[in-house]
Amino acid sequence: MHWGCSAKQLRISTATNRRFFYYLTADERTGDLMREQIDAVNTLQTIVPVRKVNAAAPKNTENSDLATVSFGTDWGAVAGAWLTEWERTQDKAIRDKLLNSMRTIAAQPHGFFTGSSLLNLKTGAFQHEPTGKISVSHLSAVFGLAEICYELTSLIDDKAFQKAWTDYCRLYNAAPEEQKQALGESLKKLNLQQGHARLTAFAAKVTGDKKLAERAWQEFHRGQGGTREAITQTSRIQAPDVLNPVEEAPRISTNGVAQWSLAAMQCLAFAGDAISSERP
Repeated sequence: MHWGCSAKQLRISTATNRRFFYYLTADERTGDLMREQIDAVNTLQTIVPVRKVNAAAPKNTENSDLATVSFGTDWGAVAGAWLTEWERTQDKAIRDKLLNSMRTIAAQPHGFFTGSSLLNLKTGAFQHEPTGKISVSHLSAVFGLAEICYELTSLIDDKAFQKAWTDYCRLYNAAPEEQKQALGESLKKLNLQQGHARLTAFAAKVTGDKKLAERAWQEFHRGQGGTREAITQTSRIQAPDVLNPVEEAPRISTNGVAQWSLAAMQCLAFAGDAISSERP
């Protein structure tokens, strides 16, 4: 419940994590909630999805078929909803919107590194972003985008989309020189490198690059933007600092633990042969 946060991105109510519970239980209320997400992207015409301090209002209105949609936290949730509905109903219109969105992300000047563009809400196609800008956030791939893209690249034979996603996975944690060679500029200072080790591992799996696989484990063990050392010591927090007494571990955060766990599982799945216990 993000009641205290002004970020109202689609990732908060995404169907991506509910779909597993739905398929295991066939709980139809969960199915209803996921179906509500199919057209949730339409709200981006009038709602500022990011934190609203100094945020500009959307350039689109309800009188248009267009909305500004990011390729990360926004499209990851949209794609999850569309994929799930296609799986459940074989709806060809939803399928076509999903495929159009994939095709037009891949056709952008820098693929996923273009960051965002105008989405046609009726067709699912993104407009070509004309400026050639580079835009990337450390949050783009950590709220379900990675897992949805893994599925899409295995389900749908779209080589351009697979290349666009694999390039993002390979370059996010790459050396600045490699980023500049591929994109024309480096990506400056990014965060959550440990969590993004799983993207490096995926690129290693797809390309068969053993050095990338080794790099993935180096990124994981380095622990930048994540958790490096196991923390077992806890302390008890008493009232009046908390309403009820609670045991807490210092330097442990929900986000850090979640990203560590996802990276650990996916590095094992994609680059398990290259696992190393050595820390850099």
